[in-house]
Amino acid sequence: MQHTGYHRSAVVMMAVPVQGRIPFSNQTNLVREPYHKTGPQLPTPRTNERHFVSEYGSEILAYFLEVERVVYSERLYMDRQSEITDRMRKILIDWLVDVITEFKLHSETFYLAVDIIDRFLFFYNIPRTKLQLVGVTAVLVAAKHEEIWPPTMNDCVAVTANTYTPREVIGMEFDVVTALRFKFTVPTTYPIACRLLESCHMSPTVRHATFLFLESAAHCYPLLQFLPSRIAAGALLLGAFLIRHNTSQDAIPLQRLWETEVYPFAQGIRFEEVQPVTEQLLPFTQRLCSGSSRLQAVRRKYSSHEYDCVAALEFPFVSTSA
Repeated sequence: MQHTGYHRSAVVMMAVPVQGRIPFSNQTNLVREPYHKTGPQLPTPRTNERHFVSEYGSEILAYFLEVERVVYSERLYMDRQSEITDRMRKILIDWLVDVITEFKLHSETFYLAVDIIDRFLFFYNIPRTKLQLVGVTAVLVAAKHEEIWPPTMNDCVAVTANTYTPREVIGMEFDVVTALRFKFTVPTTYPIACRLLESCHMSPTVRHATFLFLESAAHCYPLLQFLPSRIAAGALLLGAFLIRHNTSQDAIPLQRLWETEVYPFAQGIRFEEVQPVTEQLLPFTQRLCSGSSRLQAVRRKYSSHEYDCVAALEFPFVSTSA
């Protein structure tokens, strides 16, 4: 049952781009100073983790596909929100991309934070003035679950330009973990995509392109109608398609690429289940990565040489015929 409202005190939130970033207050940009975490950092990607181990890969993916049908049986919620819009959510997620980068957190934390936001908003009708508070609290909760060195409460307050107080963050953290009943071990799109990439033996450049589409998908609210596995598979397919389009003179239809390179490892996921994802995700990502987009976090990140500048590649037209 969805709660009808959220009654903690509110502070006005703005969403106007300033110097290429998306601030949420009238005081400063996203992060005023670079954040440097003390203590050792884990290597990225964390290739020693079990979901990268081929011996367990098939069983782990099968488990993900089973659990996601229970956890994500229903996810759409925007029609029950009185103040929050799809656009506001996109701005929030774009801000989180920069927050995760500045805090030097792992990708698992980003995708779990987005998942926490969406599951929490499914239950609570939140005023727009509290949306950023939900976002930064989701990062805090996700980091406590995924990181050795999560950000501190003061870090979370500072990254919002002191828009909220530590007491408000603590209060929201209590509300989030209570609403979600501490269920944070869930199959988000990220571990599923990692498992598929490992099974398909994709190149590092295809991995980067896949994660470009996967982070773009996190911005796209309508994709919540699909299971995480279908979103992950669609992102992988588009990532491989994007790289092939830019490196090979031999055109290949999207369906044939799926059948030859992905389907043998997809545990029965059919192209017909992935095609609706690709039809929405490809043009959405192309718009998100354009210079005219007001949301630049994903484009900025994946235009760097660290990610092989995959956001700067030419996006293909899709042919789905065999």
